[in-house]
Amino acid sequence: MWDTLKRYDGYISTVNFRCGLIASFSAAVFGGVLLKADAILKSGMESNYLLAGLLVLLAFLALLSIYWVIKTIWPDLSTNAGGANKPSLFFFGSVAKEFNALTYASEAAGRSIEEFEKDLAIQVHEVAQVTLKKFQVVSKAANCVKWCLLVMGLIVLVVVMDSLGVKLCLR
Repeated sequence: MWDTLKRYDGYISTVNFRCGLIASFSAAVFGGVLLKADAILKSGMESNYLLAGLLVLLAFLALLSIYWVIKTIWPDLSTNAGGANKPSLFFFGSVAKEFNALTYASEAAGRSIEEFEKDLAIQVHEVAQVTLKKFQVVSKAANCVKWCLLVMGLIVLVVVMDSLGVKLCLR
């Protein structure tokens, strides 16, 4: 079971690393929209309304991505949600809140091997739940990034088409 916990911890670390990448990309996109929107919209293109809409959509998607990243990395400190276990000897929240140093040592010494195994099995299950939730939420942030890339591609397409003199049927 220890190896399972280590594996889940590795998954959580991977998700947190992805969150850093997604947040960096999304912040750069949002900053780029703020810095370059004026220059793009003042260029006198006929498609300014379309570009303005795409820029707003891009900024919104970047902010939404950052929101999902924050939701992913925010710690889930719940434990023993179903009341199925005594205060855990493995979960740091239980150790810090339910015990002092002496009561922790006493509780650890007083538990049988079966109680340790049960506590560990419950913790493995709870960490698996947290890991699954993190993967589900970070996938929402990643989907926002995919949409950001699509909108950025559309912006480039509109700018290039306009600069080549291709008229869009916007009127």
